[in-house]
Order: sequence, then structure tokens, then C-alpha cells
Amino acid sequence: MNFGGSKNNGFWLALSVAACLVILWAAFFSGPGKVLSQNPSNTTTDPNLRRLFIAASLGKTEALGDLLTAGSHDVDVRGHRGKTLLGAALNAARAKEPPTLYGTVVLLLSRGANPNLADNDGWTAMHKAAFLDNEAVMAALIQAGGDPLINVNEKSTPYEIALLHGNSGAVGAIEGTTTYRHPEVEELKEAGTFARNLRAGFSSARTVEERKAALRAALTSYLEDEGEVERVYQEVLGRSTSDFLGDCDSCEGE
Repeated sequence: MNFGGSKNNGFWLALSVAACLVILWAAFFSGPGKVLSQNPSNTTTDPNLRRLFIAASLGKTEALGDLLTAGSHDVDVRGHRGKTLLGAALNAARAKEPPTLYGTVVLLLSRGANPNLADNDGWTAMHKAAFLDNEAVMAALIQAGGDPLINVNEKSTPYEIALLHGNSGAVGAIEGTTTYRHPEVEELKEAGTFARNLRAGFSSARTVEERKAALRAALTSYLEDEGEVERVYQEVLGRSTSDFLGDCDSCEGE
């Protein structure tokens, strides 16, 4: 697809979000990977490693520290689908952020955890932290060497994710280090507004036509030219599932 004009780069990001909303709506909300299951068999058959990942996922900082001190595994040990302890802690926090999350993150970083290691899906702890509106956690990761502009397998950077989701805490931590300030911040913010408008419209939609209307409204608020709105609208429809519902279980049939 070719979307010319000054908003080209930002629109690529925004439309990629639209495609996820249209085709894999449920996957959009689950984000990079799924929350670590409490079923130990999904992590490893090694009981010591299983305890480490459960402690990290539940924010059991004291227990996690004791297990790491015991020294049976390195702090960057890999679990299910290549997830690290740091990644598991941040991933689980998306479902329910424990009050101990910051302490857990700091503990792992103090033991030498690398925030830039990617799992099998190409997501780092930095990417997962970008989904959390927690400025202190993101700042701690950056201070430990986390890269807000890291790009794995051409995925969005942590900075782009934080902007698109409107997570001002994560964005503030990143932009507090001027080295990482993106040269097209305003375009990314506009793309983020588009994505949030579309997500809100899809969340309230109960029919196919309401979803189509939500897409058109979001495009209209983002693009200035009516002809371009119609062209992109038709192109997104053409690339989506035939009924334009994706995985929306709450939508009513026509």
C-alpha cells in the first residue's frame, strides 16, 4: 500500500493497528504474547525454573530474590517461548499490575537482567513495559540500558507502542532521555489518536455497519482529503475478513 503525503510514516503505523483491529481484534488487546499461565507445565518441567517464573509473574519479590540467590539459574534464563523473568513479570502485569512490580523489576535489573532480550515472538521487556502506563518502571529499564527504539523483526519500537496506546507515563520516561526522542513525535501522536479512536469505536460497535462507521469516522478524523479517506476505507475493507467482524464475539449478526 502506498499512502503518500506528509503523514506517510505515521499512517503506516496507524493502519497496521487498524488491520489488527479488523482481522484479529482479540489479538490486538492481548498485545505482545499472552500473560504467562499459572500452569507450571506451560513454563518448564524444571521445578526450580518453574518457581522462578511463577514468582516473577506474581510479583513475589522476596521469594524471587531468594531463588535467584540460591543460584540454580541465571537471571536471564529462558522459559516458555523464550520469555525471560523480566519479560514474564511485565507481561503478567498487563492483566493485573501488582503493587510490587517496580520492586520486582528493580530486583531483576540489579541482578543483571537484560531488558533488551527478545522472546521467540520478537518482544523485549521494553516492548512489554511500553504497554504499561508506569513511568517508574520504564525509567528503571532505561537506566539499566533498555532501548526505547529497539526494533526486532520490523515490529514497532517500545516508544511507538507507548505513543499509540497513549501511555503518558511510559512516554514521559522515554522522552525524559532526549537521546531517544523520535524525530517524528507529532506524527506518531496523531497516529496514536487514530488508533485509540478506532479502538473505542470498535469496542462500542454491535453490528457490521457500526464497525464500518467506526472505521470511516476514525479515518476522517485522521486524513484531510475525503478522496483519500474513501480510498483507504475501501482498501482496509478489501484486506479484512469478509464479514468485517474479526474476533468480535459481542457483535450482533446482520
